[in-house]
Amino acid sequence: MAHTVLKFAWLRSAQDEHHNAVRLLGALSRINHRFDRGLSPEIGALVVDEQAIVQASRAALGDSEFANAWAEGESLTLEQVSVEILCDASVC
Repeated sequence: MAHTVLKFAWLRSAQDEHHNAVRLLGALSRINHRFDRGLSPEIGALVVDEQAIVQASRAALGDSEFANAWAEGESLTLEQVSVEILCDASVC
């Protein structure tokens, strides 16, 4: 699950939806203690550079908006993150 959230954060960042990308990273920081975040490149998984998302988003949003978006993400439950991802994939 955590790797999927990270991929969606990367996708949103790539689409210049930095606020939403940071919200997902904030949520991931809160729920990550229960899940393995990354997958090994040896198994052919898309390896996402989380720091690149953070840097691009902070540059686009500025420190204050970045911190606000991160805090919003930290308040999300795992269920809310799941719904957001599914809705983004047009499943809702």
